[in-house]
Amino acid sequence: MACRPRLRGVFEVLAVCAAMFAPCGAKAPAAQPAAALEFAKPPIVLYDPEQRRMYVWARLSRPLRHNVGYPAEDAGQPARFAVPFTPRNPSHVEYDPQYPTCYFEELHFAKPGPVLTDGQPLEVSLAVNSSRKLTTTGTVEVTDLLDSHPDQELGCGRAKDTRVCGQSVMGKRVSLVVSFATRTRCAVGRDVSSSVGGWADPKCSQDLCARRHRSNRGFRCDSGLLGESRVHRSWEVVCTKGGAEVRAYAAD
Repeated sequence: MACRPRLRGVFEVLAVCAAMFAPCGAKAPAAQPAAALEFAKPPIVLYDPEQRRMYVWARLSRPLRHNVGYPAEDAGQPARFAVPFTPRNPSHVEYDPQYPTCYFEELHFAKPGPVLTDGQPLEVSLAVNSSRKLTTTGTVEVTDLLDSHPDQELGCGRAKDTRVCGQSVMGKRVSLVVSFATRTRCAVGRDVSSSVGGWADPKCSQDLCARRHRSNRGFRCDSGLLGESRVHRSWEVVCTKGGAEVRAYAAD
């Protein structure tokens, strides 16, 4: 807060400055740059050759900057993992708030699919945006248990005070599922999501009109598109209050 003269006079300026314990004209401390983004450990690539499906898992040095809807380092540019094989459809990394520095992405391949062996090294890149990517070497694990979570192998740190909720809420135009509650109760998440359900509108295809309805039961809410098909779309709704956070998924 800069100390500038105001209409109420010099005494008000002096009072404000004294309260701040800082001399007038002193510069505010410079914002600290975010830590460098890099792979914290070699990625793990789970691959099922019969289904031609692959899960790329990686632990990063820190969370991406944007984790509402499509995870991204730069807003509006979803982050993606890339391997030396072209998947059938473009995808994007996914975020699990229980493990805030670990991300994964599911890739599908057309026939005949990549030929990979267990333990094989594989180049993995994280496309941060259109002009920047991080590249390292991961390890292939051939398995049909693609839903397994290699958090121990990657050393993914588990978030404190984060609960899995799984409670459904019917809104006026969308259905919601309260997925996670951090530093608060799932019942609070349900209450907040019920408020969101009163205004969430798929006509606002990117954010369900959250920009018009930020405040919900004392939480500040945001929303982002998470996926879309010919029939349905899905969004992520994230509401915060101090250190508390509620996450819900919405679908039309």
